[in-house]
Amino acid sequence: MTEATRPLWNKIKKTLEHYSWEVYTPFTKSNPYAKIPDNLSSYQIRDLDHVRVLTAEVALFDLNRPSHGVGQEIEMSVFMPSIGFSKVKVSRLSKGMPGMLILKYDDEKELVKLLKKIFSRTNIKKEPFYLDFCKNQPPKSIFKGKECLYCKFSDDLHSA
Repeated sequence: MTEATRPLWNKIKKTLEHYSWEVYTPFTKSNPYAKIPDNLSSYQIRDLDHVRVLTAEVALFDLNRPSHGVGQEIEMSVFMPSIGFSKVKVSRLSKGMPGMLILKYDDEKELVKLLKKIFSRTNIKKEPFYLDFCKNQPPKSIFKGKECLYCKFSDDLHSA
């Protein structure tokens, strides 16, 4: 995350919280761009982010710019549903991750609209997010309830 992307992440956080999601945004715990240190070591940050990624139902990643930290978080989330988003071209490695849905969008309004469609649900028990095989997709896909999100949002994805 950069300071320039903070407003977008705040919109995403607010949108998802509206749908009763507990949202963890690392920059609210530790800001790497702050003038005053936050008294957390690199080890503490890694452990905090690692635990939060591994205990999430769904991981959400901004893939608009290369980042070693985001790459590490994607690797940590390899066995869970993950959603990335980017206006720009995304690496083939990221696109090939099982359970990684990567949304393409032109502006923030479009992205927020897509996220609303994905994250709105009426019942967590009837519509959980999970990975499974879809007959129409090569790697494992993200499902919400019985619906494959790769199939539902195929027009909004970066091609694999």
